[in-house]
Order: sequence, then C-alpha cells, then structure tokens
Amino acid sequence: MTSGDSAFSGVAEPLLKVSRLTAHYDRIEVLHGVDFTVESGQFVALIGANGAGKTTLMRVLSGVHRSSAGEILFADQPIQSLSAHRRVDRGICQSPEGSQVFGPISVEDNILQYPARRLPSS
Repeated sequence: MTSGDSAFSGVAEPLLKVSRLTAHYDRIEVLHGVDFTVESGQFVALIGANGAGKTTLMRVLSGVHRSSAGEILFADQPIQSLSAHRRVDRGICQSPEGSQVFGPISVEDNILQYPARRLPSS
C-alpha cells in the first residue's frame, strides 16, 4: 500500500513500520530483512525460538543496538539514527525481561512507572 492508497482508503499510516531491517553481532547477521507494521492501538506479541532474534529486534527498536540496514519509522518519522534516549523521548523503550525493574510490583505497575509520552503531532 502506498501513502496515496492510504489517503483514499481512510486508513492511517502505521504507528511503527519496519522495512528490510538487518542487524549484526560482529560478522554474524542475526536479523535478516525483517518487515512488519504495528497500527496505533494494536497489541503485538513477538514469539520465537531461542536464538531467533527476538531480543536483538527489541534492542534495535529501542536503540540499544544499531541496525546494519533497513528502515524504522515511528509515527511516520525515521528513528534508526536516533540514540536510545532520543527514542525514549518519543515513547519507545525496552523493559528488561526476567528481572523485576522496580521490585515486587506487577508488570502493569512497572509500565506505569514510565512517564506518559505524547506522539509527535502530525
């Protein structure tokens, strides 16, 4: 779908669009041309086997690990060159798995500890 098609159909651009994303650890390519979109208000689960690249994908999206190629658009703005703290300013962050970030509180309460961020106005 092109942006022109989107305007005629009344469908907004995706909140997150990842195109041809690759990432490496040294010479080893661990993400191989990843493509997906996430619409505003959509819930998404990332599921895969150990070593499939789930953590690397999340690290790249949050800016903790650099992509090797491809494009990441958030609210129709490219973010792949932004540092992790600049992505947090836009509301993108990674919550570490396995350990409790703020002691023995629920996942929901952990998430609510992050200040509310507004999306860039379009």
